Amino acid sequence: MTSIETRIGHAENALAMYLESKGEARDGDASIVDLVADLLHMAKSEGHDPEAIVRMAVSHVEAETDEAGAAEAGDA
Repeated sequence: MTSIETRIGHAENALAMYLESKGEARDGDASIVDLVADLLHMAKSEGHDPEAIVRMAVSHVEAETDEAGAAEAGDA
C-alpha cells in the first residue's frame, strides 16, 4: 500500500511541475486550487463529471487517512 507521505510527495512533484509550466511561484492554497480546477476542466473536456470526481477524491482521502490511522494504532 502507498503511504500518505508517498502520496504527498507525488502531489508536491505534480504541483511543482504545474507551477513551473506556468512560470509561477507557489501561492499557498491558491496554487493547489488552480491545479485542481485545471484538472477538473480537463476532466470535463473529456466527458467526465467534475463533481463526481471531487466526491470520489474526497472519499479516497478519508479512507486512506482512516487506513493510515488504523495502521498507526496497530503499531502502538
